[in-house]
This record gives sequence, structure tokens and C-alpha cells, in this order.
Amino acid sequence: MNKNYYIETYGCQMNVADSELVAGLLEDSGYRETTDITAGFI
Repeated sequence: MNKNYYIETYGCQMNVADSELVAGLLEDSGYRETTDITAGFI
């Protein structure tokens, strides 16, 4: 099973920092970043 995530960030630097934090947590849990927003949907 592929575990992917897609994060789209809007707004200020704090939103970017929060997105990077969440991305790091997801990657530590075995998820991989994708640029395909539909990845993982059936």
C-alpha cells in the first residue's frame, strides 16, 4: 500500500512553517510527498 500525502499551503510564513512541520511528521511515519492531489484516491 502506498502512503502518500499532498499539502497545499496558503498564506503567511507561519502557514509554510506549519506545513513543513506536518510534512516532517508524515514522512517520519512512512508517508511520501506527492504532487498529485488525487494520489491515494480510488
